[in-house]
Formats: sequence, C-alpha cells, structure tokens
Amino acid sequence: MLRKCHAGWIAGVFVLFAKPHFVDEEKCGAIRSLDWSAIEIQLDPTTQESWNWDSLAAVVIHGTEKKTWIHWPGRAKLEAKANAKAYEAALMQALKVASSSSSASGVEPVKTDFRLHGMIVRVTDLSFGVAVWSPYHPEVNTIIKSIVKPLGGRWQPKYRNWLLPKAVR
Repeated sequence: MLRKCHAGWIAGVFVLFAKPHFVDEEKCGAIRSLDWSAIEIQLDPTTQESWNWDSLAAVVIHGTEKKTWIHWPGRAKLEAKANAKAYEAALMQALKVASSSSSASGVEPVKTDFRLHGMIVRVTDLSFGVAVWSPYHPEVNTIIKSIVKPLGGRWQPKYRNWLLPKAVR
C-alpha cells in the first residue's frame, strides 16, 4: 500500500512526496492506524518545469506552502496547550483593563466581558479586589481555576465567583 509512493523517514517524520498524485484516503488511514507522524510534500510537475537541487531544497527544506500534515499524533495536546495559553493571556489582559481604572466607593465597578468556549466570562474590578464569574461550564471552569488560583484567587460559594486580592491589579 505505501510501497507505490515516494516516501521515507526524515527526523522521525514519515514524509510522502506527492508526485504525480497525492496521498489517498487508504494511505491516510494506514498512516493514522500506525499512529505515525506524516507529512505530504507536493512536488507537482505542473508548477515546476524542471527540478534541480536548489528548487527541491526550496520546497522540501525551506518552504511551507507545499506541505500538508497527514497525521500528527501530538497535535491535539499542542492545540489544547496553545488554547490554554491564549485563554490565560486573554484573562490577564481583561484583568489589566479592569485594574487600570480605579473603583472608588459610590462608583459603578468596571466590568469586562469576554467569551471562552462560547461562554461569557465577566471580570469585575472592585475596590477590594477582582471578581471573575462565568456560568457553569466544565472546561471554562478548569481554565479559570488554573489561572486565578496561582494568583491567590479564592472561590466564593455565596456569590459563585472567584475573588482575587487587590494586589493582582
């Protein structure tokens, strides 16, 4: 099945060269079932009149536009890690925005809303700290908890929100 294509292992990744045809579903299925990291590099003869070492190096080594991941076992973990970092950065930005304006007594506290996995997260700048609230969502709660606990945040069951100390601002 995989013998009919130009392929080989390079740095722990199974590389398939798409010339003159691309990887079909049968080959993709075989690669996925073996859980191999695999990438396809398109060496389409219609886009290049002739190939030499320089043009091959430009596509195979330096280029990205003619490469397609067929299967990457670590992709889901890396995407989850990147999403968690992006959410943390968004929450920290919201905390900075909320803390940049002071909440004096008698003045309405500054509220900043944003979405996380489609759920509203509200960050409220209070005179005594910062409150973080969102409706119940297991993934969102896990992300918020992982961010606010290291900052000294405490769960407030009476108000069903997280409260961070004034120093977090």
